[in-house]
Amino acid sequence: MPEAVNLLDTSNGAQVKRTAEAVRVHQPTTHELRDIWNVMHGAGRVYTLRHEYGWDIRTVPTISVDAQGRTHKGVARYVLVKEGVSV
Repeated sequence: MPEAVNLLDTSNGAQVKRTAEAVRVHQPTTHELRDIWNVMHGAGRVYTLRHEYGWDIRTVPTISVDAQGRTHKGVARYVLVKEGVSV
């Protein structure tokens, strides 16, 4: 994760920025957005990037393990296809 990312700011705007950075450098899952990037509602932040900023982000269902070691099927993995307006 880039050092300039502020994980302490929990505002929607900050979470949208962190989500944008996450999809730029990685193909994060819902669990990764929550546990690593401090984005509590990844789907909502991806929705914002898609519909307010014009980003093309695909959702791919995957199997993911949460922070407690439990396996989940059908967890969203977000794949950036094309950036839209800068966040």
